Amino acid sequence: MNQLSLLHRALHLPRPSPRRGHGFTAAAAARARLSSPEPAPQQQPAVRLAIASQESVEAAVAATESNKLRQEAAAGGGRTCALPTWALVGGIAAGTAAAVLLSAGAGPALALGPEGPLVEEFWDNMRRYALYVVTVSTGVAYTVLQPIVELLKNPVTALLIVAVLAGSGFLVSQVLNAMVGNSDFIYRYE
Repeated sequence: MNQLSLLHRALHLPRPSPRRGHGFTAAAAARARLSSPEPAPQQQPAVRLAIASQESVEAAVAATESNKLRQEAAAGGGRTCALPTWALVGGIAAGTAAAVLLSAGAGPALALGPEGPLVEEFWDNMRRYALYVVTVSTGVAYTVLQPIVELLKNPVTALLIVAVLAGSGFLVSQVLNAMVGNSDFIYRYE
């Protein structure tokens, strides 16, 4: 767009046609603005562009580059701890040496032998797990069988439940017989 069309848009003036030329006078422009059905444009503050000096441009570029370097260092491969490397390595080495020195006179572990205290805890835990299995299995059986018992009170649903149980038992027996090889079916490879 050229400057004249921007001026016409800002003042809400009709655009000049190419065949009439640009022979508008100030009075014609005022009449066009007053006769326009659009509301008058509001006064907007004048925008002044300042041209930056070379030093300020160079300072802004340097600041942008340093910010990029900081972001790259923080994002990938940057350190998350403010301690120097020698302090980190020294702390890890000192902790390892202290652990080795403190465990030097401890002797063999008592849990390895059959009389150790951990063996007794092991069998106590095994007893608890067995009780847990019994408790969970009886709870599941009760939860599954309770609605079935309610359905057995109605004769129609009781007949259906008996038929489903008999059919599923027959299918399981057939599958197990086929897996074991007790079926009468003979494969003919011809």
